Amino acid sequence: FKRCLAAPRPDQPAKVNAARLAESLRPSTWRTQLSELDNLWPATSDQIDAGRQSYGDLPIIVLSADGTYANAPRAQELWLRLHEELAAKSTRGAHRVVTNSSHMLMNQHPDAVAAAIAEVAADGKAGPSQ
Repeated sequence: FKRCLAAPRPDQPAKVNAARLAESLRPSTWRTQLSELDNLWPATSDQIDAGRQSYGDLPIIVLSADGTYANAPRAQELWLRLHEELAAKSTRGAHRVVTNSSHMLMNQHPDAVAAAIAEVAADGKAGPSQ
């Protein structure tokens, strides 16, 4: 069971870590998460399957957190593979893993997000790849 719980985060106050632990021990939290996954994944997968298969040469950078599924290596591997597939839908797609990050990557590493946005914007202004 302990492997399923989020590890205390050193960048968070002890009270926040205690609250996160208490929340993760409530059965209602697990029921809610399972319900979310049961409803989210099939719809999302169907939408992706029905969506664009190619983004041509649209500049894309997909950022992945390296710690979202740190306690579930197979899930992490799948998540990274899906991000690779998304980036590969463009001839100018790139996939980057941001170290020491989790699901809230944009809060933990706003500099990485801002840099990726700036790079995509600059690449877009440069026009189609030659």
